[in-house]
Amino acid sequence: MRASYAILTQDPTTNIISGLSGNPPFALPINVAAVGITLENPASAITRVSLGPSSINPNFDNMYAQDWNLTVERQLTSSLGLTLAYVGVKGTHLQISENVNQPLVTDGFYGTARPFLTLPISSPILPAQCAAPNPTCTYGNIPQIDSPGNSNYNAVWATLNKHFSRGFEFLASYTYSKSFDYSSISSGDLVPLQNAYNPRGDYGPSEFDVRNRFVLSGFYELPFKANRLVSGWQFGIVSQAQSGSPLTPLLSINTGTGTTLTVRPNQLQRVTPTGNPHQFYNNPVICEPFNGTPTGTAPAIPNCATTTNAAFAVPCTFSDIPTTPGSNNYPVVPGSCTPGDMQRDGLRGPDFVNTDFSIVKNTKITERVNLQFRSEFFDIFNHPNFGNPNNTVTAASFGQITSTRFPAGDFGSAREIQFALKLIF
Repeated sequence: MRASYAILTQDPTTNIISGLSGNPPFALPINVAAVGITLENPASAITRVSLGPSSINPNFDNMYAQDWNLTVERQLTSSLGLTLAYVGVKGTHLQISENVNQPLVTDGFYGTARPFLTLPISSPILPAQCAAPNPTCTYGNIPQIDSPGNSNYNAVWATLNKHFSRGFEFLASYTYSKSFDYSSISSGDLVPLQNAYNPRGDYGPSEFDVRNRFVLSGFYELPFKANRLVSGWQFGIVSQAQSGSPLTPLLSINTGTGTTLTVRPNQLQRVTPTGNPHQFYNNPVICEPFNGTPTGTAPAIPNCATTTNAAFAVPCTFSDIPTTPGSNNYPVVPGSCTPGDMQRDGLRGPDFVNTDFSIVKNTKITERVNLQFRSEFFDIFNHPNFGNPNNTVTAASFGQITSTRFPAGDFGSAREIQFALKLIF
């Protein structure tokens, strides 16, 4: 039996400052009119811009992790051993990207305006194109690197290990684990925070969370020794199977005053995978709530009041009066949008299954010279491993899979067979 505990501290994160080089006064985004620019006075053709400076929280902390585990090993026979283990990891001060110019969320509803609208005339870094006689420059998104993130990983695993004896060995391992965090930005997670002022609202399965994983590897050497033709044959296998990766349904909403946000939908019913790449989820239907019965033509996204089978809902209330008489486009009621209540990474993508197999023939030519012929079969059963389906819940292709998990030629993408001949001396 073994147990351990450790605290690990990350090296200072220095690459987060690279985005600051694109801020005024070091760099100024400009718009240049298509006509009217002259060599004598090119600045006269420069117009105002929308600014989105990058920022870093001055109280940014470097990440640290606490790691603990408990392992029990038992020898079952002279060549067979069993290992059981529990592993836990707690991450603190994890990096998160926040939009600090997102409309404020008050009593659960998004505001109708950004906190920072325009660059003040009194700003010490005021670009010339934002000063009189030009109009003031507006602010767009202001991404900020911060460190409020937390994560938890807990896993139990069992390993059965048979050492080589009588020409046979194998290693089988099963892991059941859960990993939760606010954001998996370090692994390429592109899902934005719904509410930059409440990162805890995005606590959910990590982008890399895999609940179940089984791996089996084995090797067998045939016992025949009669002559060079029947001796030296070996077989090997590596097989693995794991549950699907998490997936977050997303959609864009307009809060009513032109500010667009990417959010999760409200979840109305439980959604489960079907395994069919043409529609991977059993219920992809989404609806829109209205403040009355729509008076124009049928809305592009159906009314929640009449769509009882919907699994998702847009987290805004729409006016029952269309933008133009008779159209199917209905505006959002300002101030009615909320962060979606569906959990981040609340759906699962396709499972991954792959088996590789090899046949090796060793032929002794002399005491020091060996001729080895290898035939290797990657993904021998040609099992299709699909990528995650489209996650834009308002798109007609939501839930449809259009790619494999890995590009053709990569591990687990399709069956590949290769032969090799080696002269070993």
